[in-house]
Amino acid sequence: MNPLKNLIMPNQYINNYGNSKSANFIIGHTIALISMYGYDHVTLPLICFTTKCSKSTIMSKFGGLKNVLQVSLITCLDDLVDNLKRQLRTNDTLITSLMDIWHQINIYNFNHTHEANVLIQYLRNPGVVAIPDLKMRLNVLLKQAFDKTEKNLTEKSNPEIRFLAFMSLCQSANYFTQKVCKSSGFTDIKENEYYDKHIAPEIEKILALPVY
Repeated sequence: MNPLKNLIMPNQYINNYGNSKSANFIIGHTIALISMYGYDHVTLPLICFTTKCSKSTIMSKFGGLKNVLQVSLITCLDDLVDNLKRQLRTNDTLITSLMDIWHQINIYNFNHTHEANVLIQYLRNPGVVAIPDLKMRLNVLLKQAFDKTEKNLTEKSNPEIRFLAFMSLCQSANYFTQKVCKSSGFTDIKENEYYDKHIAPEIEKILALPVY
């Protein structure tokens, strides 16, 4: 069975590289490849083989493997950010705590497995792909989300604090959906208990960090 056969292309795309179907096709398949094999094992020949695109086609659209990986990561980040923004906008009365945001990330992970895996692999090793303005990309969403659910994170205006909180929520959500739920199933009670036991204490530690 080809795991790429029914891949759903991400909705977002980086304007610098155009909006052609072939560019989106390449990025969608690269996201799946990163998800399955990891950044270090995704090569230009592998992307060419998987997409049936020539090296010259990929080079003309992206300039090289580094840019393909960067665009793939940013596409996944923007997809998650847009999803959370949409949830904050449409479920205003239901999202009132960091636990609610964590719940939305869990839902995202269930429905967007490849994109979630790409983000988690990056968060585990940020040096694998250099995105200079990555934290700035998160600031608007994090301020909006934390203004509503956790004033302490907004008052601590250092973007490092918000990024650490976001990283903690994403990593724990990935572990919860990939490990805990797969082994013993998902229930609201289990989700609440896991958050109270594992995530809430970690967020408290992050809030206690000094702000420079």
